[in-house]
Amino acid sequence: MYFRRFVTNEMLELIVEYTNRYSVQKDGKCVSTCVKEIELVLGIYFRMGVVEMPSVRMYWENESRYGPVADVMSRNRFQTLLTFIHFVDNEAATDDDRKDKLWKIRPFVNMFREQCIQVTPKQQQSIDEMMVPYKGKFSKIRQYIKGKPHPWGFKVWARCSVSGLLHDFDIYQRNGGNKTKASELGLGGDVIVKLCETLPTNKDYQVFGDNFFTSAGLLVKMKQLGFHYTGTVRKNRLAKCQLIGGKEIAKQGRGSYDYRVNTVHNIVCLKWQDTKAVTLMSTYAGSEPLE
Repeated sequence: MYFRRFVTNEMLELIVEYTNRYSVQKDGKCVSTCVKEIELVLGIYFRMGVVEMPSVRMYWENESRYGPVADVMSRNRFQTLLTFIHFVDNEAATDDDRKDKLWKIRPFVNMFREQCIQVTPKQQQSIDEMMVPYKGKFSKIRQYIKGKPHPWGFKVWARCSVSGLLHDFDIYQRNGGNKTKASELGLGGDVIVKLCETLPTNKDYQVFGDNFFTSAGLLVKMKQLGFHYTGTVRKNRLAKCQLIGGKEIAKQGRGSYDYRVNTVHNIVCLKWQDTKAVTLMSTYAGSEPLE
C-alpha cells in the first residue's frame, strides 16, 4: 500500500525508459527491462534490507541461498540490471543540470517528493535532519555525523507528522550544492521556512524543531507566514531574554521553571528543569493570545 502511494507507475516507467536507453548507449544493445522487472529489483532490495548478508552473491549461493530473493530473479539478471539502471538520460544532461550533485536521480527525487507533499498533513509537524545510511566512498554528498544510529550517509532535512509519514524533504548537498546562500535566519531557519512552503498557511499548523533551527527571528518569521512554531533553543539565540540561571533553577529541583513573554510577537520563552535545564521558545499557547 505504502509503496504504491509513494512510487507511482509513472516513476517506474521513467526508470525503465532511461535504463533501456543507457544500456544501448553503453553496450550497443537494449537490456529490455520493464516495469514489472524494476518492481522486482526494488522488492529484492527491500528483502535484502530485512535479511542482511555479507555480500550480494550469498543470496544465490547454495550454502546461504535465500529463496525470497533467489527465486524472484537470477543473480546474473539482477547484476545486469544494476549495471544499467538509470533515472535520467546522461547524454541529454546540460552543464547546468550537472551542477546539481543529485542530477542523476533528480527527476525521480522530484516525483517522489511530489507524492509526499500530496499526503494530507496532520496538524503537528516536526522538522529535523535524518540520515540515509550509505557506506560507499564514491559520493560528493556523503557525510559523517557523530552520535547518529547510522553516522555515515546522506543527510536529509525532513518534515514529518505525528503519523510518522514524510511530507516534504530536501537532500543536503554540502559545499554550495544547495543553490542559495543562508539568510539572516541561518541555515537551520532557512530549512524550516523552505519545508513549510508546501504547508497551507493560516491553518493553525504547529511546527516543532530542535535547537539547531530555533531562533527568535525564526519564530517571528513563522508567525508572519501563518504558522505556530515551538522549539528548544540555544542560550545565545534568546534575543536578550533574561531567564533564571542554570545552577539556580537546578537548586529548585525538577519541575521548576521560569518564563518571559514577548507581547509584541506573542512569543513565550520558557526554561524548565528536567534532569537538566531545557529552554524552549514558542508562539503556540492554544487558541487564546498570551497575556
